Amino acid sequence: MVRKANSSTDIHFMKKAITLLLPLCIGAFILMAADTKGPAPEVDRPRQLTDRFMATVITNQSVATFGIFLRSCWYKPAEAVGEATTLNGTYLEASKALEKEIGRQLPGGYEFLGRRRMGTSFVTYVYVEKHEDGLWPWSFTFYKAQNEWKLRVLAFGTSAWDDMMAMSMPEPAK
Repeated sequence: MVRKANSSTDIHFMKKAITLLLPLCIGAFILMAADTKGPAPEVDRPRQLTDRFMATVITNQSVATFGIFLRSCWYKPAEAVGEATTLNGTYLEASKALEKEIGRQLPGGYEFLGRRRMGTSFVTYVYVEKHEDGLWPWSFTFYKAQNEWKLRVLAFGTSAWDDMMAMSMPEPAK
């Protein structure tokens, strides 16, 4: 059976169909082309370390936490204990000042913001520590030269601000 076309009605219908179907087709193509695999297992180790660190440090156990964490992954193992002592002192001093500015730390108050990765050997994890009236950023940058991830940079407070801002997602004004 052959149907005669009413040109203006059919054109209008086709425009609507294309308008609705084109974004769906493009979205499907992007999803098929994207790497849908999760992070490689070797990238999971730094994330596990940083999650454990954040969960512990916010319980006011920073003295032991910095030491354990840095001994497990600091890029210069011989300097891990000294670096942990330095970072712990800096953290405790900053925490006291921070409490006056943005309130007490909230129980269980931290959030993983995201991961930035460059290639297969450089990754940064960004978190925020939540307080009553604000937040405090943390970032952890790991490098994998051969077979092991090593922490190159641990930053918190203003030192981690740019990493935190890099995790933001702009939204159009409404």
